Order: sequence, then structure tokens, then C-alpha cells
Amino acid sequence: MAFALGNLNEENKSYKKAIKFYKRFFFCARILEDPVGASLGLNRLGVMYHKLKNYCILIRLIYLFRKKFTISLEAFLIHRQW
Repeated sequence: MAFALGNLNEENKSYKKAIKFYKRFFFCARILEDPVGASLGLNRLGVMYHKLKNYCILIRLIYLFRKKFTISLEAFLIHRQW
């Protein structure tokens, strides 16, 4: 639901409202330990901050993505090979 509301606000160019919903989506995915959903949420947040030209927060999101999800992605790929 949060992702759909974020998309709706993004289409209406209400980027600040979209950020609110994408953050909710991201945190729900983190609670559910869903790395794909969390990555999608971070991606959409990054796009929104880029459209708002808020590059400081965008750089922090990139750092967070690399720090949190690189290890889990590597573990997922190793697990999938077996």
C-alpha cells in the first residue's frame, strides 16, 4: 500500500509526500527482512531526493545501501548457487 501511494504521489510530482510513503515502505521491508523490497524502497527514495536536487541525503542513501545490502546480497547469491 505504501509503495502504491508513493507511486501515486510521484506521478503527481508531490515528491515530499512520495518520500513519506517510500520511507514507510522501506522500513516495513526492513522489519520483514525483505532485502529486495528494502532495496526497491531505497531506490525510489534516491530517485525522489534526486528530483528534489537534495544531493546530500542522496549520498547518505547510497552509503546506507552499500553498507546494509552488499553483504546480504552476497550471502543470497552464495546461497542460490548451492
